[in-house]
Amino acid sequence: MITLVCLYGPFSWLLVISYPWNGYRWFWVMLWPILPGLLAGLPFHPRQSVEFTVMGMTTMAVIGLLTYLGTKGIFGRIASAVIALAISVPTALLSFTLFRS
Repeated sequence: MITLVCLYGPFSWLLVISYPWNGYRWFWVMLWPILPGLLAGLPFHPRQSVEFTVMGMTTMAVIGLLTYLGTKGIFGRIASAVIALAISVPTALLSFTLFRS
């Protein structure tokens, strides 16, 4: 649970940003579940279906690996949370930049 908060929490800027709640913002809110895989999907950008599929698969793989690491005791859970933050903070900053551009 902590790992998922660490993985998805940095993307909460979507909820608190000073921006109108229009279709563009809702589009990004709907992307929230796959945003941790943003970096993997960027090379496929013009083709949205491929981009979003790669982002989703990457996010699922990251969650699976972090869950596996979290089963290895307290140090595994701590490492899992730290790795999740190391992945999601830069990705959230990038997604915020892309959102504003």
